[in-house]
Amino acid sequence: MDNIIRKRRPYERCEASVREAILHEISTSNLSIKAISDKYFINPRNVRTWLYRIRKSQEKSVSLSSERHEMENQAISVVESMA
Repeated sequence: MDNIIRKRRPYERCEASVREAILHEISTSNLSIKAISDKYFINPRNVRTWLYRIRKSQEKSVSLSSERHEMENQAISVVESMA
């Protein structure tokens, strides 16, 4: 009796270009996350994590730009008060 040992595939990360293409497809198509994850053989949890990280980074960039805008306004008011 042959004993076949099935080796598991090593963990592979999705390349950034593939990840971006998948996220673009989610945003432009009417397919659900589940349908797209089935299409590309990716765990839907990973896709949701990618979306979560994008939203968090966008929130940070918005908050940083608003803080920068506030600091610029303060600097302008200080300069105007000196004049």
